[in-house]
Amino acid sequence: MKNIARINNVAFGICILLSITIYLTIIALPILGLIQIISALLISFKIKEKTKDLKTNISIYWVLALSNLLLMHLNSDMLFNNDYSLYIFIIIPIAIAIYFLYICNTLIKL
Repeated sequence: MKNIARINNVAFGICILLSITIYLTIIALPILGLIQIISALLISFKIKEKTKDLKTNISIYWVLALSNLLLMHLNSDMLFNNDYSLYIFIIIPIAIAIYFLYICNTLIKL
């Protein structure tokens, strides 16, 4: 589990460094999302031996991630054509990534 947290910390750091320009962020966020979804799947399968707080946090993460994925799909035809595109495609995914980073860092402490 510590390796999952380290990989996510490095991937998130690289994504933030690439956020200097909006175009590199658009490239880095799907890669970070894929890494975090794979990590969340691994955590979910090994969740039996974890605390109730971790189970709650990972459930909240799945709701947030799937809700944002649905929101992205519904707005994909208007990609960057409305005022909410920046929030839907960049700000909200980064916020969800920070939340997952929090979950991973609590795994290190367990």
